[in-house]
Amino acid sequence: MVALAPKLFATPTHAGELRIDDEELANNLSLVAPGDPSPADDVVVRKALGGNNASLKKYLATVKEPYLIEAVCTMAKEMDLPTSKMKLIKEAFPNKFLDD
Repeated sequence: MVALAPKLFATPTHAGELRIDDEELANNLSLVAPGDPSPADDVVVRKALGGNNASLKKYLATVKEPYLIEAVCTMAKEMDLPTSKMKLIKEAFPNKFLDD
């Protein structure tokens, strides 16, 4: 889809996401509904990374999309996270931390 309609995916605030203005259609297609925060939004990712280790581990298990993995790893590198949280993130996405 990105190759067919790159402008639908090119907005900086929603890179990698297709959004549809019809909320019912978005729900039926499992897309981000209009007005909902992006899963890769800085606020959403910071909140997830700021939780306790158990909630972080549960959150990381749900992160499968490449754009979201990138957002989580980028934010983790920017934040001053405890070693225990960084270990969980590195275990979840070992290919993102090969240079460490």
